[in-house]
Amino acid sequence: MFPDRFNLAHDLLEHNLQAGRGSKVALRWRDEEHTYAGLSTASDRLAHAFTDLGLREEERVLIALSDRPEFSHAWFATLKCGAVFAMVNTLLTEEDYAYYLEYTRARIAVIDERLAPLFARLARSARHLRAVVVADGDTSLEGAGAAPSAADPLNAPVAKHACRRAPRLAQGQAALTELIRHAPDAPVMADTHRHDVAGWLFTSGSTGQPKAAVHFHEDFAFNIEHYAKQVLGIGPADVTAGVPKLFFGYATGTDLMFPFAVGASTARSRRAATPSSRTVSRGSSRRIVPAPTRTAS
Repeated sequence: MFPDRFNLAHDLLEHNLQAGRGSKVALRWRDEEHTYAGLSTASDRLAHAFTDLGLREEERVLIALSDRPEFSHAWFATLKCGAVFAMVNTLLTEEDYAYYLEYTRARIAVIDERLAPLFARLARSARHLRAVVVADGDTSLEGAGAAPSAADPLNAPVAKHACRRAPRLAQGQAALTELIRHAPDAPVMADTHRHDVAGWLFTSGSTGQPKAAVHFHEDFAFNIEHYAKQVLGIGPADVTAGVPKLFFGYATGTDLMFPFAVGASTARSRRAATPSSRTVSRGSSRRIVPAPTRTAS
């Protein structure tokens, strides 16, 4: 069903540019609207930065990010490098993160600013970790008086970047926005096979520590073709807004992979979504759905 040379990032993101949807809004977050072209450029640049930080094909990138545009940047950059995403909850303990760093042997961790001090401690003993990349700070969590950072030149004026500021970094950490700003502006797409590993989705840990279910590039595309398109009938006019967070595999499907696969849009919030919330009402969402996944066989 899929060609041997197949990269999920191309199937989900770059094909929208080829279809003439580069200027279409793909992701809404607060008052920011991010186009397919903007997300593509940001992930290309971040992929260059990941490579410069030492990331190689098939190595893992640990993503501990709340629902925000940087999740898309990091997720697609990982795939474009031919590396493997491993997404984890942003509300775990230091012991949990230590376990995931050791278990995944992640070379790079991409995290919320709130986790920066914790990961600074973990980095001292994480044997495989080479870099910790930190997303922008959030002035909405700090009350009035905190000045937002300037708009990102990659997306302005479409993305207003309200409530953003430069992250507070521990020694040796890198600011995600600055990596994107200074990286080369050139396309990146690893020549992966459809049976190369794209991502690790973790079990709940009900029988002990969480374990990774390994998924190929083809597995996610199979689910999109047979469930998102044929069962849900998702189309380019839809806007998704799910209650689960993107680090949860179901939500990565329903609110990132599914809409991007058909040129639709998604609306995200770092807070819990409800039918009356601003995130849902602004986007005029047609569906809020869970979805099954297909594991590699």
